[in-house]
Amino acid sequence: MFPAPRYSHDCGQIGRFIYMVGGADQRQAFSDCWSLDLETLQWTKHVGCSLPQPCYFHSATINPTDGEMFVFGGVNCVQRKRRSDAMYRCWLSVPSLQRMAQEAIMKFLHNDRHNISRSNIGCTESKRKKNDPYRHHTKSRLSINYLHEYFQCMQISHDLLNLPKF
Repeated sequence: MFPAPRYSHDCGQIGRFIYMVGGADQRQAFSDCWSLDLETLQWTKHVGCSLPQPCYFHSATINPTDGEMFVFGGVNCVQRKRRSDAMYRCWLSVPSLQRMAQEAIMKFLHNDRHNISRSNIGCTESKRKKNDPYRHHTKSRLSINYLHEYFQCMQISHDLLNLPKF
């Protein structure tokens, strides 16, 4: 099992593995992601990691520390040759527990940003959409100040987690 021949794909390396994503041949563009083990020279298709749309002439980079791959731009369709400014990301390996916690906090802050108060009280009235299952909650479950105090107590720099400045 190996990838179909292609051009205009992008590759990155983590340790003994080279990862290849996207590309095109004369008939179609690809959205798949493959890795080549440099020690065994075996290809592996990554089923859970593929682009939402086939593309080629894109740019990809991999963070070797945590195995996160970013793909930017490219051409989405061979026939139309339309350029894209989309950015995608996927995980090539299981992230560290610290990174998973960071992602969970950032997702919470993003989803709950209208309810987060920068005051000392740490609670604010909810302005939630009708279809939000938490719309009946009138107080924010978390505040920026609370996170700041927690990180100070644990001696964790908020810069390390890329959280908003306090």
